[in-house]
Amino acid sequence: MIDKIITFVIYLVAITSCCYLSVEIGSELIAIYEMHSLGLQRYELANDMAFGILLFLGLIPELAVGLILGSKTGKILNKYRAKRT
Repeated sequence: MIDKIITFVIYLVAITSCCYLSVEIGSELIAIYEMHSLGLQRYELANDMAFGILLFLGLIPELAVGLILGSKTGKILNKYRAKRT
């Protein structure tokens, strides 16, 4: 029973952290792209509606990438933990 709980926690932490990182990196890349293509400064992006739409449309692929990377990371960590015990 403890083994299943530890496995769940490993997967939960791996998926949550990878989703967070992929969303942060993706939104930063979208912001850099928008600033470069329109020649705006970062503080001027708040008035741009297309920026919000790009961030919203980029959220789904970013979460999918984070979920895939997190599950693979959790699998690797769980395999490493099982090998040590």
